[in-house]
Amino acid sequence: MKLLLTILTLLILQPIHAREFRDLTNSEGNKIKAELLDLRDQKLKIRFKGRVFELPMDKLSQEDQIFVAKWQANRNEGKSETENPSDMETIFEDDFSGESFDEQWHHNDASMMKEGVLYVTKEPDSSHPGGSSVRFEGRKDMHINVKFKFSGPEAKGFMVKFGDKQYKGSHAGHICRVGVNLKNIVLLDSKTGGFKNEIFKMKQSGNGLDEATKKLLKEKEFRQSITLEKEKWYQLALQTKEDVMTLFIDGEKIAELKSAGIAHENKTLAGIVASNTGVAFDDFTLKATPIKISVTKNTAIK
Repeated sequence: MKLLLTILTLLILQPIHAREFRDLTNSEGNKIKAELLDLRDQKLKIRFKGRVFELPMDKLSQEDQIFVAKWQANRNEGKSETENPSDMETIFEDDFSGESFDEQWHHNDASMMKEGVLYVTKEPDSSHPGGSSVRFEGRKDMHINVKFKFSGPEAKGFMVKFGDKQYKGSHAGHICRVGVNLKNIVLLDSKTGGFKNEIFKMKQSGNGLDEATKKLLKEKEFRQSITLEKEKWYQLALQTKEDVMTLFIDGEKIAELKSAGIAHENKTLAGIVASNTGVAFDDFTLKATPIKISVTKNTAIK
């Protein structure tokens, strides 16, 4: 039964939000070829020659206005509340159209932006994977959306992670993550799993892990086979809610992990990790459940 469900998942795994390019014509007859990104408040966001612009819909030809309206309707069709939670607020987003990194990004020197996309890789002489991460005020329930593409012979895999630099119970404050390559995905509870201080030290000692620890680690991860193609854009969504982390690719729920560490109350970091060049990223959006502000009523003293 498990095998059948996996096969059915792979059969229906088709990209819903493929990149859309169109020759746009304005009301004066001028034409440009641009990538369509989003439509909000009757303004069409496009990418043209590596830069992002917003075009008022009423400045486009009637034919383009009809096309864009249908395109947006198709994008919205089938989007679930779980995949695109309306109860969360956007705390950071980047389409990588600028000439340099946004100041909120923390990144190594080997990571770069090129032609409107992000490439994350390790330093040439480093054994540690490269990373680009965003830091923010602590939140519990989180949601990341990002496009990715495996491009070139060295493109092997990447991770999307959450962390808390203030937390001292796990190595480097690791909390949870997903690893993605062309054939497999893995969801990991890093906080109470492999990066928990005691377990991490055991792994680094070279003496191996005892059977009880091996059994524990199996409960802290979920692995699944998947088939992805090179030179093809995919949309990844990673959500944490209480102690459950869920992965979506192109709108389809791919995998889910329930584990205690995922419910960490104070996630302060979200980012992308990769060791090899060739994986491109675009349109990174980070959402979180709004901070609840408690109001204390003053009681008059008579």
